Amino acid sequence: GIIRRIYPDKALKEVVNGVRMAKDKRSFKDAAEVLQSYRDPAQMREILSRLKELEMDKEYDLRGNGLFWVDSGLVAGFLETAQGNDLKLAISFLEIESGPQVDCLPVIIKRHLIDHTDIEIRRAVAIQLGNADGGGIAPEVARETLQERLRVESDDQTRTIISREMAKLTRTIDSWKKLRKLRSEQR
Repeated sequence: GIIRRIYPDKALKEVVNGVRMAKDKRSFKDAAEVLQSYRDPAQMREILSRLKELEMDKEYDLRGNGLFWVDSGLVAGFLETAQGNDLKLAISFLEIESGPQVDCLPVIIKRHLIDHTDIEIRRAVAIQLGNADGGGIAPEVARETLQERLRVESDDQTRTIISREMAKLTRTIDSWKKLRKLRSEQR
């Protein structure tokens, strides 16, 4: 607390060290929360890389809420500039966290990650886009993005994933339309 306010750079080194050296999930989570309070997306590399080491990349449950404490806005900031292994690290987090990462969906669209050369990244991004439900991006935008990729995708397994996710988005869009129609009829 006070050291962080008086000597933020000195404290940052200690906090990063705490994230790197934590031996148990609770200590890691506590150190990671402090590190996130610095609001530096680049520091997410330290946090995301430790999740797998500490076996928190499964359906981990910390008081019933999973990885709720990982700041998706910081993950989105990290995702904006991540390349190579850092990009794979960010994408792997999106795969383990249940549901869409609302803050990350606009970055996925902006960076055209659905068109990435790495097939595993394209597949993971397709699944994330398939979870769009109006938070972050409209399901129509996600479906259109997937449709465009489907036109040029040559890998059969990726085409299957994209088709499945598009069908899911179509159901979401249809449900929203029915709900809007029902609401307008009630007025």
